[in-house]
Amino acid sequence: MQHTTRQAALQMIQTAPVFTLATVDADGYPTMVALSPLPIKRRLEELYFYTSRQTSTTQNIQNCRQASYFTINSQTIHPLCYAVN
Repeated sequence: MQHTTRQAALQMIQTAPVFTLATVDADGYPTMVALSPLPIKRRLEELYFYTSRQTSTTQNIQNCRQASYFTINSQTIHPLCYAVN
């Protein structure tokens, strides 16, 4: 089986215990937060995580529906970009 970028991204999402989500605030400045993904629906199209409705992350996603996801293991950094529906 050929190893593709999609397969690598899916493997990363399904196995990462913690990831960092970067969003952009109303002034255009980035905000980053470490989050724990929920064990359900860990796929490329959907990723659920714990956060409060009052956080800057939630407010930023409501205003700008794009985010960047990355996780780090002992060897490499793994980035992904998302458009939030």
